[in-house]
Amino acid sequence: MSQTDWFQRENEPFVAHTPLRVGGSAKNWVWVYTESGLKEIISQLKKTNESWMIHWPFQDILCKEGGYPGTVIRLAGDFARIHYHNDSVQLGSAALWSQLDTGYERVFGLWSGSVGGLFSQKEEHLLSTYQLKIKWLWGQKIIEETIPPKGTSKWNKKKSILLSIQIFGDPRKRKFRPTPTGMIYCTHSKTDITDLFRKHQLPGIRLKDWLLCSQQPGRIIQLGTGNSRELLIFSQGIRERVQKIGGKKISLRIPLIGKEN
Repeated sequence: MSQTDWFQRENEPFVAHTPLRVGGSAKNWVWVYTESGLKEIISQLKKTNESWMIHWPFQDILCKEGGYPGTVIRLAGDFARIHYHNDSVQLGSAALWSQLDTGYERVFGLWSGSVGGLFSQKEEHLLSTYQLKIKWLWGQKIIEETIPPKGTSKWNKKKSILLSIQIFGDPRKRKFRPTPTGMIYCTHSKTDITDLFRKHQLPGIRLKDWLLCSQQPGRIIQLGTGNSRELLIFSQGIRERVQKIGGKKISLRIPLIGKEN
C-alpha cells in the first residue's frame, strides 16, 4: 500500500475537525483515499486489536480532553467524489451534500455534513422516496445492494463501512432536512427540542464560553476557548432543568468518546 492510499498523523486534535471545536487528540488519525487503502487499514487494525472509529466530515462528536486512545479514520479522496449520470447521481460516503449541483442542490444543497454522516446519525430515511444503490465494505468484501423506494438496507452499519450511494430519480423539493450540525440534544418523545427549550426560556443562556443559541435553540455555540468538561457541565445543567420543570428527558444525540485528563 502506498502513501497515495492513506496518510497518518499521530496525536491529532479533534478541535480541528468537529463543529464544536473542542476535545482532546486521537492517538492516530488516518486519512484514507481509496478502497484498497481502507481495506488495508482495517486489516491492520484488526490484527493489532486496536480500537478505531470512522469520523465523517463535519460530524458532531464530543471527545473528552484526555483524548481518544485509538485510531480515527477519515475517508477522503475517492470517497468525496460525486458523479452525475443521466438518471442518477453517485456520491462517495465522504461527499458533502452542499457540493451537489445540476438540480440536486434544490433538494440537498442546504443539508449539512456528508453522506456518511447522514447514515451514522440514522437519518437515511430522508432518502426513502428514492431508489438507492448502496456500496458497503464488510470485512474485506465489497457489497452492493439496490434498495427500492421505501425499502431498507439489510447491512448492519456497526459492522460495515459505507463507501458510496447512488440516488435514482429526478430531484424534487423535500420538506424535511437532516438535523443540523451543533444540535447536540434529542428528546425521548415526539416533543420538538426547539419548542421545549423555548417553553423553558433556555435560549440565550450561557456558561463561560458556551452559549445555547437563541435563533436555533438546541444548537450550542462556542464563543472562545471552552473545553469539553465545561460543555458537559453546561449540558447536564440544561438536561436537569428541563426534567425538573417540565418532566421531560433529553440526552446527548452525539457520540461522547475519549477519556478524562
